[in-house]
Amino acid sequence: MSTPADPLLLALDLGTSSVKVILVTPGGQVVGRGTGDYAIRSPQPRQAEQDPGDWWAAVSQAVRAAVTPAHAPRVAAIGLSGQMHGTLLLDRQGELLAPAVIWPDQRSQAEVRAITAEIGAEALIDLTGSPLATGFQAATLAWLRHHRPDLWAKIGHILLPKDYLRWRLTGRFATDPSDAAGTLLLDVRRRAWSPALLDRLALDPDWLPPIRPAASVAGELTHAAAQVLGLRPGIPVITGAADTPCSALGAGVLTPDTLLLTLSTGGQLLLPAQTVAVDRRGRIHTFCSALEPTPQQAGWYQMAAL
Repeated sequence: MSTPADPLLLALDLGTSSVKVILVTPGGQVVGRGTGDYAIRSPQPRQAEQDPGDWWAAVSQAVRAAVTPAHAPRVAAIGLSGQMHGTLLLDRQGELLAPAVIWPDQRSQAEVRAITAEIGAEALIDLTGSPLATGFQAATLAWLRHHRPDLWAKIGHILLPKDYLRWRLTGRFATDPSDAAGTLLLDVRRRAWSPALLDRLALDPDWLPPIRPAASVAGELTHAAAQVLGLRPGIPVITGAADTPCSALGAGVLTPDTLLLTLSTGGQLLLPAQTVAVDRRGRIHTFCSALEPTPQQAGWYQMAAL
């Protein structure tokens, strides 16, 4: 049981159709919950977009539902997880240039074929851990470069969905290895952006956020964000991780002798891995986990997905 003096932890998960928020004690007791829904828009066939303004409004709704005025002063940290692969473009002043292109988007089929043919399927998989597919940030960016040069000329920052939320919370840009791996711009072994891939896609490295460990503190809640959410400013905000590896972490699937089956908007079967062993036939993805690699921790995972 928690006492009125115990600290509380606020967790935000930016899903494909809604944001889910829980308020928990350090021991895992849930003391508050909230949700906020938003729509997927398809302005053209094979396109899937969302308005990040809808995300932010849903976060405000969900946080205010989860955190009572009595609990608000006890919130000691904020953590994040979120849908993978999506693409947000901001200008140099931090203003959104377009709606977010999210993972179900299929517009980049020609770009997937072109990039895979130029680099070579096996070479691409060996570097990134996965075959390139539509909806992944690398493919979406290639499409935007070809079809929206007006936006391309204005890019100052490129973010993943949960990392946009953290920027709204803290005013700081960052990502983590697990979400960065889902862009297919990451050298999966080095856990760092791949200069070769950035050069191939004509991406300025300064457009991409720094990569930090998922458990690190990325910044503090700003006064402006605190007013929107009904919280106090200065709360530490954790870098966070992608939703699938966070699910594995929460379920205790941490070692190669355990499996995780996830069924939601998509379906995944996940196996933790302590080394990078890619499937060059492209049947299985290898991504970074939410943990930093150590002899005791699996820093990667292999996944089959539908």
